[in-house]
Amino acid sequence: MENSKTAKANEKIAEKAAGTYEKIEEAVVSGYNKIEEVVVGGYNKIEKAVVGGYTKIEAVSYTHLRAHETSQDL
Repeated sequence: MENSKTAKANEKIAEKAAGTYEKIEEAVVSGYNKIEEVVVGGYNKIEKAVVGGYTKIEAVSYTHLRAHETSQDL
């Protein structure tokens, strides 16, 4: 059977553990939200660049494509 000192010590440990868990949970959620913002923000920037940059697509000839090749492409 626990004495009163041991019981109080165990309560303090439990309180600290609960507080630590809450801090860890907040950090994880906060970190996840920051990562999500970066991913979504980056995706939006890429999407805008692709959609904004390629509004017009034109067909080109085989000769035109060959004119842009380098020795590395061959």
